[in-house]
Amino acid sequence: MQAKKILTVLVVSVMVAREASLAAEKGDFPGRPDFVASRDFSWESLSEPENLFWPAYFWYWNGPPKPDVLREQLADMAGHEARSVCVVPMPHEFRPVTMNTSMDVDYLSPEFFQRVKVAVDEAARRGMNYWIYDEGGWPSGLAAGRVVRTRPDVAVRVLRCNADGTWTPDIVAKWAPGEIGVADLLNPDSTRTFISLTHERYAAAVGSHFGTAVKMTFTDEPKYQAAVPGSAVPWPLGAEDVFRRWFGYDAMKQLDAFRVTNRKDLTTAQKQVRVDLFDFWSRRFRDAYFLPLRDWARQHGLASGGHLDNEDDTFAPVSRGFGSVMRPLRAMDVPGVDVIWRQLWPGKENHHFPKFASSAAHQNGTALALTESFGVYGNGLTPAQMKWLVDYQYVRGLTLLVCGVYPLSTRDHLMLGERPHFGPVNPLWDFLPDFHRYVARLGYLLSCGKPAIDIGLYYPVRDLWASANPADAALHDALARALLRRQCDFDVVDDDVLSAQPARLEDGALTVGAMSYRTIVVGPANWMTPIVQDRLQALEAAGGQVIRIDDLSQIDAALAKIAPTISCDPPSPDLRVLVRRWPGGGAAFLFNEGQQAYSGAAAFTLGSNLHEVEPATGVTRPVPVAKSSDGRGTIPLTLAAGESLLLVSNSRAQPAVAALPAARKLVQSVELADGWTARVDRQYAVGEHDYEVRPWDKADFKPVSLGRWAATLGLGEDFSGHVTYRRTVKIPETLRGGRLVVDLGHVEYAARVRVDGQHVGCVLWNPWRLELPSLTGRSEFELEIAVSNTLANELTSQRVRDAWSKRKGPGWPGPYHERELKFETESRGGGLLGPVRLQRAAPCVATIRNSMEG
Repeated sequence: MQAKKILTVLVVSVMVAREASLAAEKGDFPGRPDFVASRDFSWESLSEPENLFWPAYFWYWNGPPKPDVLREQLADMAGHEARSVCVVPMPHEFRPVTMNTSMDVDYLSPEFFQRVKVAVDEAARRGMNYWIYDEGGWPSGLAAGRVVRTRPDVAVRVLRCNADGTWTPDIVAKWAPGEIGVADLLNPDSTRTFISLTHERYAAAVGSHFGTAVKMTFTDEPKYQAAVPGSAVPWPLGAEDVFRRWFGYDAMKQLDAFRVTNRKDLTTAQKQVRVDLFDFWSRRFRDAYFLPLRDWARQHGLASGGHLDNEDDTFAPVSRGFGSVMRPLRAMDVPGVDVIWRQLWPGKENHHFPKFASSAAHQNGTALALTESFGVYGNGLTPAQMKWLVDYQYVRGLTLLVCGVYPLSTRDHLMLGERPHFGPVNPLWDFLPDFHRYVARLGYLLSCGKPAIDIGLYYPVRDLWASANPADAALHDALARALLRRQCDFDVVDDDVLSAQPARLEDGALTVGAMSYRTIVVGPANWMTPIVQDRLQALEAAGGQVIRIDDLSQIDAALAKIAPTISCDPPSPDLRVLVRRWPGGGAAFLFNEGQQAYSGAAAFTLGSNLHEVEPATGVTRPVPVAKSSDGRGTIPLTLAAGESLLLVSNSRAQPAVAALPAARKLVQSVELADGWTARVDRQYAVGEHDYEVRPWDKADFKPVSLGRWAATLGLGEDFSGHVTYRRTVKIPETLRGGRLVVDLGHVEYAARVRVDGQHVGCVLWNPWRLELPSLTGRSEFELEIAVSNTLANELTSQRVRDAWSKRKGPGWPGPYHERELKFETESRGGGLLGPVRLQRAAPCVATIRNSMEG
C-alpha cells in the first residue's frame, strides 16, 4: 500500500503541474479583456477615475420593475456618484416564504429581458457600468431551478453511506412543483444548460452593450454538494471513469475513507484517498463550472467575476462545497470575496480572507479583485464603519466594491429585507457621494503598477483535505496574522501555483505566473506535492528563503528574518500596509485598523515627488521625505484609530495650483463652544406600508448646546433624521492670515459643512476635520453643519418593534431581521458631539483639487 501511495502522489504531482500549466495557458489567451490589467498611473485619472472603480450597488429587483421606476432609481444612483450597478433579480420562487417578493415579471421571460434592456440602456445613457448577475437570488448555477427543470438528469448526485458499509447512488433536490431543484455544478452539462438559459439570453437582449456599459458577469456563491463523512459524498455522472483516468485507481473501492467520522481514526492510506477525492472534486468544479463561465464571458468581451461561499473560513474547503478556495478564484478574471453580517468588524480578531482574491488576481497578472460588502450589517451601518471595512479589504489588495443593497421596493415586509437599505429611504444617502469618491480613487490607485510583494504564505489545503483538522487551518491563520502585524505583505500560494509551468528561478526568487517570490512561509505541510518540495529546495539553493514553522512558539523568531514591506518605528501590530510600484513611481497605503492612535515614522522605498492623497476630495499634498540610514525614505506617521494614509510617487510632477494646509500640521486652535443654534430638518420613519421621509413641523433654529440631540433638542432616543447646526464664527486675530480647518470633534454619524451658504464638503469619519475655503481678509463667517444619524433609532424603537411583531405572512420578519436588529441597537446615536474647533494649519504647496466637489 505504501508503494501505491508513493506512486499516486507522483502521478498527482505530475498532473497538478500539468493542470497548473493548462490553467496558466488559458489565463493568458487573448480573450482576456484589457480592462482587467493594471493601469498606467496619471494624475488626471486619479482626479477622475474611470467609472469601473466607482462603487456598484446590488440593485434588488424585489418589486415590480416598472420602466419609469428603473430610470428614476438609476438617476438617483448616478446622481449620488454610484456609477455601477448589479441587478439581483428576486423572483417569487427564490425563498417564497422567508424572502417573498413582489417582482411581477417571470424571471428569464421575454418581459423580464425587456426590463433588463430598459435598465441597461439607461445605465449606458448615464455612463454607468452594468454588471450581469447570473442568477435569480442565490446561489448561482441554478437559474432559479430552471436548469434542473430543463434537464432533470443534471440534478445533484451523491453516494449515500449505508450502515453495512455499502454506498448507494442518490439524486438530491430534484425539481418538482414548488421545489427549486439544485443542479450539479460538477457536471459540465449543467453549466452548459445554465449558460444557455441565462448568459445567452442576456447576450440576445443587451449584447450590443457588451464591452462598453456591460463589462462583467457576477456569479454568487456557487457550490457543489459538500462531502459529509459517514453520510454522503458528491458523485457526478461519469465520476468513476474520470477519477480513474486522473488518479489511476477505482475510487469506489476506497470510499471507506469517508465512512470514518472521527478524523483521528484515519489511516495514512485513507488520508491519501481523501486528498485525491477533494483534489478531484475541486478541479472538476473549476473545470465544469468556472472555466466555462469565464470562457463564455471572454468570447463576448466580458470579464467573469464573483465569489464563493464562506471563504472567510480557512477550513471551509473541507466543510463546504468548493474544495479549494484558490482554484476557482484563479479561474475568474475578477476574483472576489463576500463580507456579510460582520464577518469583518472593528475591534474583533478578523480573518485575512480578502487575501485569497487579491492573491489570485496577482498571480493571474490582473489588477481587479472585488468585494461584495455590507449585506446584513443592518441600517445602523455608518460611513466611518463602511470606510473601515473598505480600508481593511483594499489594504489587502482588493480594488472593486459592490455594496449591498439598493432595493427596488421597501413596501410592507420589504422594509425588513436585507439591510442596510441604500437609497432615498436611508438618511445617510445624501452624504455618501464623498464615500463613493473615496472608494473610486483608492481603487484606481491600487490598480496601478504591480504589487510589491515577494512573500508567499503556503496554504496547506492538501493537509486540510487529508486530516480534516481545523488546527491546520488555525495555524495558517496565525501565520497570516503574524505577517500582517509585522507589516509584511504577502500572497497566498498553494501547490497549484507553486507547481505552475512555466516557472523560473532568478536572482533568488521563484517566478510563477505573474509573481516572483523570494520568501515562502510554510507551516506544517505533510501533504505538499513532491514537485513543490523540489521547487522550494531549489529556491533555497538559489538564495531565496523558505521559512518552516511547526508550531505557534516558533512564529516570532522565524518571521524576524523577513524584511517588512514598510518599516514602522515604533512597531505596531495594528498597522497594515500595501505598496505598488511602476516605472518612475508607486503608491503606498497604510491603515490603522486598531482601536488606538499611532504616532511614529514609516520607512519605505517608493520614489521621488511623494504626495499624500485625500481620496474623498482629490486633494494631494507634497510630503517631505528624509533619507534613512539604509537609503529608504522616512516620513512622520500619525494615524488615528481607523485612519488611513494614501501616498503616491511619480516622476511626472503635478502642477501646483494653490497654497493648501499640511493637513496633519495644525499650529493654532480655538474652541467654538457656545453660540450654536439648531433646526430639525426632517425625520425618517416607518409608516404603515413603507418608509416615510417627513419634513419637521417646527423647522426653526433655536439655541442649543452640542451633544446628542436626544437630550439637547428633546428628540428622544428614537429619532432618525437630519438636524442642521448654525453659528456665526468670528475669526480670532491669532488665526487670520492662514488656511483654516474646522474640527468637529465627533459626529454621529455624518456631517455636511457649509460656509456662508456654500457647500464645502462632508465629514464622514475620523479625524472629523475639513479644510475651509480661503477666508483671507474676513473677520467672520457663517458656519452651518448638517448632521445625519442612521435608521437604527427608528427601527429599534419599541413602537416599530411592536407594530412589526403583529405582522404575519410570507416575508415577515425575514431570515436576517433579528441579527440586523442586534447590530442596529449599537448605532442609536445622533448629533454633533464636538468639541468643535477652528484651527489654523501650517501652509504647504498643493497640487490638484477634486474637479467634482459640491
